Amino acid sequence: MDRPISAVWELTMGCNMRCKHCGSSCAEPLSDELNTEEALGLCDDLGRLGLERVTLSGGEPTTRSDWLNIAKRLHDNGIIVTVITNGWLLTPEIIQGAANAGVQGIAVSLDGMESTHDYIRRKGSFERSVNCLKLLRESPVTSAVVTTITEKNIDMLEDMHALFLSLGVHTWQIQIGIPMGNFVFHPDFNLKPEKLDYLLDFAFKRMRDGVGISLSDCVGYYDQRAMAVSDYYMKRHIFWQGCHVGKRGFGIYQNGDIVGCTAIRESKYIEGNIRKRSISDIWNDENSFAWNRAFRRENLGGVCAECQFGETCLGGCSNTRICCEGTINGENRYCAYALRVKEVKELANGMDDYDEVYNQGIESVEMGNFQLAKMFFERALILKPGDMSAARNKGFVLYNLKRYKEAYNHNIQLLQNNEDDAYVLSGLGLCCHKQGESEKALEYLYRSVECAEDGFINPYIDTLYVLRDVGEIDRAKSLAEAFCSKYPDYYDCHKEQFVF
Repeated sequence: MDRPISAVWELTMGCNMRCKHCGSSCAEPLSDELNTEEALGLCDDLGRLGLERVTLSGGEPTTRSDWLNIAKRLHDNGIIVTVITNGWLLTPEIIQGAANAGVQGIAVSLDGMESTHDYIRRKGSFERSVNCLKLLRESPVTSAVVTTITEKNIDMLEDMHALFLSLGVHTWQIQIGIPMGNFVFHPDFNLKPEKLDYLLDFAFKRMRDGVGISLSDCVGYYDQRAMAVSDYYMKRHIFWQGCHVGKRGFGIYQNGDIVGCTAIRESKYIEGNIRKRSISDIWNDENSFAWNRAFRRENLGGVCAECQFGETCLGGCSNTRICCEGTINGENRYCAYALRVKEVKELANGMDDYDEVYNQGIESVEMGNFQLAKMFFERALILKPGDMSAARNKGFVLYNLKRYKEAYNHNIQLLQNNEDDAYVLSGLGLCCHKQGESEKALEYLYRSVECAEDGFINPYIDTLYVLRDVGEIDRAKSLAEAFCSKYPDYYDCHKEQFVF
């Protein structure tokens, strides 16, 4: 495996002090937490592994008396260190100590305005968190806020933004409340999926307004607003390429257990313990994190199984699917793009004008929204059964969705209407090639060339593509010569396509 990029290390599961002292709502400490010697040894191992970043969290990490020593050892190993805290115990002296230890940023958990935050945490917590942010504003340590958006605070987004702006907060990380942890027992807090639209509209509107908005891994994916917010925050174009746990990062529990993600609490996802095996051995074991490293689009269910981004996205956040669907193989009900697809499907099913539906399909194709186009062409075929224009376009869309077997079966049915349909024959050839049947593919493609009407050049281009792909260069050159002789104007404008 490539070296990992980041890790979240839960220094404590609970407090090393009574909760009445630290203000946290966490549980009692566990007796098997790593001691100082073990923790510092792990810091050295993480350095040797080549880790770039570690986030210290909890519980409440600042309740460990040695947390600054751990942060410094990580920093000394060339690792960027950030901390997530409730801010209850931080003083100017401790913050300066964090800066001296090399801590780059401190994020304070703040889940709403005063009454809401204190209801979730403890009375007085909001005041302590805000005071911590004021202290950070005057320190060399970068300040951030982590907010879990719920049904109880989503209407406070503007007020929170104004507050964080006044406090000089550098980054605001936004995540969503789903049925995990205490939220399992308080379902009224869990954010309703349809509220994502409001959240993304807010993030898109405010992304340039002084506080850097960072959407966590459970928000967004292939929604245009989410991608714009992420691009602006990261100062470069990025796109979601599947859950990174076990591929580019991992989690460390307070007792040394190694997991893909600390949010996933099921014991079957524990890959090992650093008291028994080194972190390097665990990370580089080809059997570690297999549940995510070997995860493929075919493992997904529901709307994710049909999504045009499914092969790359792989269903978004793994923990969201586990918590909401009870299985990693479920759909992601919090995917903004999937919600949009469901809306369009309802819209398409309610349309009765064939021309309007068909034109919506064409527009969707031109915009690259093949999943939406499929819905419109399917509706068009209900309104006008047997229409070849809509049927051909459906086959084209299925191919672009990489549903090659389904596209092949669809085109076979169309061929029964006209066995010399060059468009359908070409589509069949491409589907066969994508399924590893290249000789059969070339039979269909050469037939499509023979049947093509003057001016219809796609069969030539598709056949050349397959010949090149399978290494049939002599046959490709022969076909290219015939094509260039027949369509010299196209050849003059696209010579680069004919370089073998």
